[in-house]
Amino acid sequence: FLGTVRLNEAEKGRLLDWSKSLTNKNLQRVKEIEEEIKHDVKAVEYFIRENLKKLKLQKLSVWVHWGLTSEDVNNLAYGILLQEFKDKVLVKQETEVIKKLAEMAGKYKAVAMPGRTHGQLAVPTTAGKELVVFASRANFWLEKLKNLKLSGKLNGAVGNFNAQAKLYPKKNWLDFSCKFVAGLGLEPVMVTTQIEPGDRLAFGLDLVRGLNNVWLNLARDCWLYIA
Repeated sequence: FLGTVRLNEAEKGRLLDWSKSLTNKNLQRVKEIEEEIKHDVKAVEYFIRENLKKLKLQKLSVWVHWGLTSEDVNNLAYGILLQEFKDKVLVKQETEVIKKLAEMAGKYKAVAMPGRTHGQLAVPTTAGKELVVFASRANFWLEKLKNLKLSGKLNGAVGNFNAQAKLYPKKNWLDFSCKFVAGLGLEPVMVTTQIEPGDRLAFGLDLVRGLNNVWLNLARDCWLYIA
C-alpha cells in the first residue's frame, strides 16, 4: 500500500519477480542513464520508472523517490553491503587465521626458544606461548567486530520527515523508519541531519585497524625472533 495506490497480488508478484531477476545488463542501463543526467540515485529512479511502465505498474512511478533524499538510499545500500561483507567474509577469514594460529600454538607449545625483552635476549619461552599471545589479542578485537551492527537512517532531506509528515501527518514515521531500517539488518539511527553520520562505520573500521595492528605485531615479532 502506497498512499492511495493499492497493489493486488498479481501486481505484487510481477514487481517482486522483476526485482529478483536483475542482471549486469540492467546495471549497464543504469550507468547509461547516469552518464546522461550525472546523478547516480536519480539514474536508479529513472531505471525503475522505465521498468514500471513495462510491468504496467506506472501508477507507482510518482512514489519511487517520494520522501527520500539520496542519502536515504545510499546509506542503506552501503550499510547492507558492508554488514554482509563483515559477517560473511571478514569475520569468517579472521576467525580462520586465529584458529590456525591457535593450532600452531598447540603444536609448538613445548618448543623452547629464547625470549626477548627490551630488544635483548631474556629468559626462555616457547614458540607456542608466543603465538597464542597474538591469537588471544586478535580474538579480543574480533569479538567486538562480530557484535558490531552497522547503522542506517530513513528520515528525509534534513532528518525531520518533512515530506512524510506533511502528506501523512497521522502516520508514526519514527516507528516506520525504525522498523524498516531494522528489517534490513541495520541499527536505526533516528536523530540525523541529511546524512547518516557514519559513527558506527568509523568505529567498525577502528576495530579492523586494531585487529590489523595485532597481525603487524605478529609479523614483526616473527621477523625479530628469526633474526
